[in-house]
Amino acid sequence: MILATEYTNDNGEPVSEFPNLGQNGYSNLYINGIMQESSLYNVSSGALTIDPGAAATAFPASFSYYNLYINAMIQTADTSTVSTTTLTIPGGDVLDPATPIIVEFVVT
Repeated sequence: MILATEYTNDNGEPVSEFPNLGQNGYSNLYINGIMQESSLYNVSSGALTIDPGAAATAFPASFSYYNLYINAMIQTADTSTVSTTTLTIPGGDVLDPATPIIVEFVVT
């Protein structure tokens, strides 16, 4: 949880709460330049709470294409292959467990 008091407004002044977005408002959260799914976070007047939830146990069986990001850098199509349960990086490369990985599937 990140408290609103840890942020500043556009004038660089500390804030006590986030603006009320109202019934028809919305918020977007970007981490390392990548917009996050709205189901992963919640914004209240006093705090931003990030909850990544459970890890994915299966990928979509049918999709148009997917994007792989390693350390927030999009990878070329020949960097990986994917099945419904596995993402494989050719050559047997093993990544540091602390390396952020994002797989984005586009389903139509």
